Amino acid sequence: MVYFMTEILIQNGGTRLTCPKCGNYKKNMIREVDDRDHIINDYPVIYGKKYICGVCGSEWRWEKQE
Repeated sequence: MVYFMTEILIQNGGTRLTCPKCGNYKKNMIREVDDRDHIINDYPVIYGKKYICGVCGSEWRWEKQE
């Protein structure tokens, strides 16, 4: 399930990291960067992660279901 939140897509569940826009699943074409809008801890500052597709350029977060 994928839904829009502000301008970043959110991917829920699943085991393989895939681009929700174009379906790219190659690890060497997906970059993991710090998401400065998603602060996990204030001190020390720990940011969440977001992923950028190297094929279409879309940005998304991956929320794992436990």
